[in-house]
Amino acid sequence: MNPQLQALLQQAIQAFQGGNFTKAEEALQYFLNVKPTEFDALHLLAIVYASQNKHDKALEWYEKALNIIPNDASALSNYASSLSAIGRNQEALNILNKVLEINAGLAEKFSIQSGYKINIILK
Repeated sequence: MNPQLQALLQQAIQAFQGGNFTKAEEALQYFLNVKPTEFDALHLLAIVYASQNKHDKALEWYEKALNIIPNDASALSNYASSLSAIGRNQEALNILNKVLEINAGLAEKFSIQSGYKINIILK
């Protein structure tokens, strides 16, 4: 990745961590206009939307990220969290089960938080 794009991605990360979602979104949108298939930028943009409870938009961007790296456990987990947040709990559970299949080394207790907790206990 060229240095200017790397700096732009870092700017987006810092804006997000500082709670400036608008600045993070703008930086990521600009980044993605130049490099539309960058997984990290797609995933972070989805997280930015989810952090603002814009889960429908978040789902769209998680799906774009997952088209690039379909079995990324972090993106899948975050995707499931947004699904759960909008009441699509069975889909969320199905995805979380997929995450557990992909990464059997995850902790024995896996939960997502969206006003309530869904727990999956490995036996």
